[in-house]
Amino acid sequence: MSHESNSLEPSRSRCCCEQPTTTLENSPERPARRVDKSALNRTNSTEPVAGAQRCARGPYEIKFLLDDHQSRDVRDWARTHLQPDPHASPENGYEYTVNSLYLDTPGFDIFHRADRSQQSKYRLRRYGNEAVLWAELKRKRNGQVRKRRTSMAALDLQSMLAASDDTGWDGDWFRRRITRLQLRPVCQVTYQRLACVGTSAYGSLRLTVDSQLHCRPVQDWTVPAQPLTSGRLLPNQQILELKFYETLPNAFRDLIRDLRLTMATCSKYRHSVEACVSLDRLMGLSRLSH
Repeated sequence: MSHESNSLEPSRSRCCCEQPTTTLENSPERPARRVDKSALNRTNSTEPVAGAQRCARGPYEIKFLLDDHQSRDVRDWARTHLQPDPHASPENGYEYTVNSLYLDTPGFDIFHRADRSQQSKYRLRRYGNEAVLWAELKRKRNGQVRKRRTSMAALDLQSMLAASDDTGWDGDWFRRRITRLQLRPVCQVTYQRLACVGTSAYGSLRLTVDSQLHCRPVQDWTVPAQPLTSGRLLPNQQILELKFYETLPNAFRDLIRDLRLTMATCSKYRHSVEACVSLDRLMGLSRLSH
């Protein structure tokens, strides 16, 4: 199944659409780029009355880096003000594992953002130990991010990628991108995600906290069901993401103010490449030396 939509409802094996988001991405370990704070600049007035039209552009997404103390406070707040993600199990504290295989070109064009007009990420993703994989394209342009996703059985991954075009598989678009861009696996990233959902006057809202981030370099087209236990990424830090439509909801505004959170931009893929890939390979020096 392949789909692209504006829904904030998390997509798993029961739904084919994961929310498109407006993402502010940067790494605090590198010199900061200018951050587009348009999502926060729209918050000079209170929320509109219920029933207002949801923004057709899709939701915004803003990120924060948390220490362990802040993470505990955010989790307590979320359990009080929001509802658990319906796809998460109470046996696991309403958390689930996200396991992603990120792809890039031989020259790391995606990492280097060679096409400045549109930032894209290609990945294969598995949730927990589910038997379903998702082929994803995440695009960012003019402050708007959308995801195009296609599901497949994990056991069918190799045959799907090796098949010729126009087989009738919904993921033919993904295979064509792999061929045209010469995409290949670069790194595997896993983390634990707490997800909570709610509503505002503009529509759905969503809060996630990602912890226990790990990464490793890879070359194989496999997405294991088990999370990584080595290659710790962002030690002693967790990633908070807030997703909302049109205007920062008052509830999120209060959370940011009361806990004195500072907005940051953080790309798991970029952090992982910097941690996993040698500088020679990243800069293409290994190819030039041959």
